[in-house]
Amino acid sequence: MTGSVGWAQDIFYGNEKVIHNQMPGVWSQTGNIVVFPGGAKGKRYPFYVTGGAGLLELQSRVPTQRFGYDVATVGWQSFMAENIGAGLKIYRGSDAPNWGFRIDYRMLFINSKSSAPAFFAQSENRTGSRIYVGMLYTWKR
Repeated sequence: MTGSVGWAQDIFYGNEKVIHNQMPGVWSQTGNIVVFPGGAKGKRYPFYVTGGAGLLELQSRVPTQRFGYDVATVGWQSFMAENIGAGLKIYRGSDAPNWGFRIDYRMLFINSKSSAPAFFAQSENRTGSRIYVGMLYTWKR
């Protein structure tokens, strides 16, 4: 599961520049399959490829009413989404062999839906990218 709060930003909408307007919150629930082509056991830098599917949800907010995405009438919109990607785990040395970091890239494919807001995936599919860096602990290595 991931989520965002929809920070304010400048965008072009309806042939007009909209200055510092908050965007919808974006939430996702995804299941993934992760494969380590070279194996992972005992390796300090195991590489992996991954893919999955799930839901991406937009949460309307009062400031998004300007885009026809009114919190009082629309609420949440859900979209089927798929992703593919790859990553690298970087484990510490012998002093802490179960601790490390993870660097991950995902390409997201969001399916269009006719009831979607005009600014998002109403008439065509959308794509997005995500880069993730995090700390990890592996229970048994």
